[in-house]
Parts: sequence; C-alpha cells; structure tokens
Amino acid sequence: MIIVKEKSGNIYSSVNDSRTIDALQIEWHEARKRILHKETKQGRKICIKFMRENPDLKEGDILYQDENTNIAVEI
Repeated sequence: MIIVKEKSGNIYSSVNDSRTIDALQIEWHEARKRILHKETKQGRKICIKFMRENPDLKEGDILYQDENTNIAVEI
C-alpha cells in the first residue's frame, strides 16, 4: 500500500516525462476528502492522508512517483 501525504505536481504542467501513468480514478465529490482509500487502474492500493490541509485534487495531480511510474488523479 502506498501512503500519500502531499501532491508532487501535475502531469499537464510538468516537462515531458517518460514514466508511464497509472490513473487513480476518483469521483468529483472525493476530490476534497482528506482521507481516502482507493485502487489505481493497475491495481496499486493507495491511501491518501492529507492531515494539514484540504487536498482539492484536480485532474492530472501526481500523487506518487517512482523510476517508471506516475500515479495521477483522473476525475
């Protein structure tokens, strides 16, 4: 399980990246939740825990990055 505590940017405003994108699909009403448990399209389990602020997630927000993959929000 991947625990996310902050956003890492947005795929639409970042420089071309060769990483693949694994989408985390959320409903519009989940975009402002501070704690959320979901699964990405590729089956990775994600736990979002924004304790200090309202996340206000937007289309393309990057929640997690590694060498090969960006996990991004899809509303």
